[in-house]
Amino acid sequence: MKQRAFIAINLPKTAKQALATFIANVKTHNPDPALRYVKPDGLHLTLHFLGDLEPAQLGTVNTLLQKAAADSPPVGLELTNIGGFPSLEQPRVVVINARQTNGSSLIDFQQTIGAELERINIATDARPWTPHLTLARVNGRCRFQTQGLTVPPLRIAVTSIELMESRLLPSGTEYNVISAFNLTGDET
Repeated sequence: MKQRAFIAINLPKTAKQALATFIANVKTHNPDPALRYVKPDGLHLTLHFLGDLEPAQLGTVNTLLQKAAADSPPVGLELTNIGGFPSLEQPRVVVINARQTNGSSLIDFQQTIGAELERINIATDARPWTPHLTLARVNGRCRFQTQGLTVPPLRIAVTSIELMESRLLPSGTEYNVISAFNLTGDET
């Protein structure tokens, strides 16, 4: 049976708790019904969305991620500001941007995984990747207000990546870890 899968960096529980308070504040500033906010326990950074995969494909992706994680050292991230895709003026998605604070290049790591996925015939998004957490999805139009909102100064140690499943339910999207891989490579 196929599973809707993606590769992600999950946040530690402490970061999710801090962001739950921030999201509640954002909702107060932006109560627009067009905004569907992400539940704090589902916050993650997506490295690659994979789509619906067969069990054999998931096994191949597992092997690929195990090698990639073994070759990559842990990295640090910090949350920076609120943004939107394609823009904050007309967002389809409202995000919290993140930037790397130390370690090997996370963007290079994401691109390396993407090239390996393409090699095994799993399509990836061709657009440049920007590290971010999805805060809300927009149904229709909205005017998102950032005035008075300050992103919590969270620093996150990224020590693993996960192969995740997303299940679309009437109550919202549910995320489950399929496999986790510790980043154990040496700093160069």
